[in-house]
Amino acid sequence: MFTLKLHRIPLHLLWIMALLEGITVPMVAGLPRWIPLETKSVWQGAVVGFLGLVVLLIILNRILPRLRVPLGEDTLTGISVLPAALWNMLLLALIFGIQKLAGLLHIGNWVLHYALSGFLSVGGAVLITLLLYQALSPHLDWLNIHIKSTGKSYTLRRTPVALMALLGGIYEGCALPIILLWQKASVHVPLTAAVTGILGGLAGCMIVLLLYNGILRKGLFIGLAED
Repeated sequence: MFTLKLHRIPLHLLWIMALLEGITVPMVAGLPRWIPLETKSVWQGAVVGFLGLVVLLIILNRILPRLRVPLGEDTLTGISVLPAALWNMLLLALIFGIQKLAGLLHIGNWVLHYALSGFLSVGGAVLITLLLYQALSPHLDWLNIHIKSTGKSYTLRRTPVALMALLGGIYEGCALPIILLWQKASVHVPLTAAVTGILGGLAGCMIVLLLYNGILRKGLFIGLAED
C-alpha cells in the first residue's frame, strides 16, 4: 500500500460537486411525484445517493482520461461505479437521517439553522461512513472502491477520517442554505432545484478549496493498495 498526499485539492472538484448537486437535488425535489418516498427521508436519501452517484460516475469516467488528473506516476482514468454508489447510498441516507434529528434544534435564523444542520449531518455521516469503510474494506472485496490509472488499478483503503468529516461538514454548512432555496419555488421546481444545487455545490466547494489550499495545505491523503 502507498499513501498519496494531497497538498492541494484539485480545482476539478468545483465542477464535480456542482454537477453532483445538480443531479441529486432535482431528484430530491422530483422523486416524490413518481415514487412514494417522503421528501428528505432516510429511504429517499438511499435512493438518491445511489442513483445520483451512478449518473455522476458514468459521466465522470467518460471524461476522466481527458482531464489528466495525476495519480502517482500515472493519470486517473476511472472509479468503480457500483461500490462507490453503494457507499454513497449509505452516506446520503445517514445525512438525511441526521438532518431530521437536527431539525429538532430550534434556531430562529433560517440560514444559521440550515448551516448548522448541514455541518452536523454531513460531518457525522462522513465520519460514520469512512469508519465503516475502513473496517469492512479488508474483508468484503465487493464493497471496495477501485480506482484505475493509465498503468495500474488500486483499491481505496484509507483516508483521514476526522479531516474529511470536518471538510465535508464545512462544505454542507455553506451549501445547504443555498440548496434548500428550491423549497420556496412554486413552479418549475426540479429546474429550480438543479440551479440551487449547482450554486450550492459551487459555493460550498469553493470555501473548502480556499480553506484547504490556502491555509491548511496538509493532512489529506489517500491510502491505496495495488490490485
